[in-house]
Amino acid sequence: MLLRLSAIVVLVCAVCASGGCGCGRRKETPPEDQTRTLPEKKPPVVTTVPEIKPPPSPWAKLPDMDGPLARFALATDGENIYRLGGVDFDITVGEQYGRGAACYVPAVGRWAALPPAPFGTGNALAVAFPGQDALIAIAGIDKLGDPFKTDSVTIGVLRPDPEEWQVIDFPTPGLGRPDKAVWWQGEKALLLTMDAAAENGQSVALLDLGAMKPITRLADFPIEGRMVGAATLDDTLYVLQEGQAPVLMRFDLTGNTWQESVQLDEFDEPVQAHLADFFGTNGTLYLWVNSPADDYTKRSVVYRIDPDTGAVALLHPQHPGPPSRRNTSGILVGSRYYIFGGQQQGDAHLSDIWQYDLRD
Repeated sequence: MLLRLSAIVVLVCAVCASGGCGCGRRKETPPEDQTRTLPEKKPPVVTTVPEIKPPPSPWAKLPDMDGPLARFALATDGENIYRLGGVDFDITVGEQYGRGAACYVPAVGRWAALPPAPFGTGNALAVAFPGQDALIAIAGIDKLGDPFKTDSVTIGVLRPDPEEWQVIDFPTPGLGRPDKAVWWQGEKALLLTMDAAAENGQSVALLDLGAMKPITRLADFPIEGRMVGAATLDDTLYVLQEGQAPVLMRFDLTGNTWQESVQLDEFDEPVQAHLADFFGTNGTLYLWVNSPADDYTKRSVVYRIDPDTGAVALLHPQHPGPPSRRNTSGILVGSRYYIFGGQQQGDAHLSDIWQYDLRD
C-alpha cells in the first residue's frame, strides 16, 4: 500500500513538473497597461501686437468768439490777449473799420469788453508789454482808401486804472507808415515801416514807451514784396519776406546791423502776407500758412524754421490745422498759438478760435 502511494506522489509531481496542473509555476504578473495618457491640450498662444496710435493732434477748437470778425489786431502781455478793431463786412463798400476792443483770457475762455479806440483801426497795430497791464496801439485809418500818416505816428495807450485811452502823437518825418510791430524787451517795441522816404524804402524803428521817447529809426533795409511778419529771439529781429521761396532777414539789435539773409526752400504754394503768420519762441521760428487757392476746404499747416540755417520742416502732417482763411490774426501766448476768425469766400466771416500747442 505504501508503495502504491509513493507511485501516486511521484506521478503527481511529474505532472506538476510538466506544468500540467499549473501548481508549480510562478504566478505571472499581468502586463502593465501600455495605454499612454496624452498631455492635456492647451489653447494656442496668441501674441497680441499693441496698437500703435498716432500722437494726439496739437490742434484744439475752442468756443467761438461772440461774432464773426476779420482784419483786427492782436497783442498779448503773456497772459491775456487783446483784440483791437475788426470788421464783419466787405470793406470795399466804404464803411468805417470797427473801433471795438476786448480782452480774452485763454485760461478760462472769457471775454471782457474794453473802451473803444478813439482813432481809426484799419491796418492798426497792437503791442502789449509783459507785466505792464497795458495795451499799446499804433493807429490806422478810418476807411479803406483813406491816406496813411507817413510823417507822424499816433500811439494809443490803454491802462486799467483809469480804464481809458491816452493818445500821443509822435513826429516821425520820413519814417513812413508802420506795417509791423513786435515787442522786444521791457516797454520797447520795434516798428517796421514801409514806403519810407529813405533810399532803401523800409526801416526798423524803436518805440520806447518806458522812457516816452520819440520813435527812433535804427536802420533801413531793402525788401522786395511784402513782409509776412516779424519776430524777436533774444537780441535778433527776424523778418520774413513773402514769396514762393521766402527770404529770412536778420537784424542784430545790439549793433543795429543787418546780417546775411537766408532764402528758404520753395514751398508748394507762395507764402502770402494776408494768408500767413510768422512768430518765434524758445530759439525757434514758426510759420502758419493758409492755402492761397479759392478752395477753403484745404487745411492750414505749421512749419518750423531754423533761425540760423533757414531749414524748414512741416509739423504734424497727419494733423493739419483749421480750414484755410484770409485776413485773420494769430498770437503766441507761452507755448500755445491762438487763431481767431478771419474770412473765406466772399463776405463769409468766421468766429471760430483754434489753439495750437507747440509742446506736442
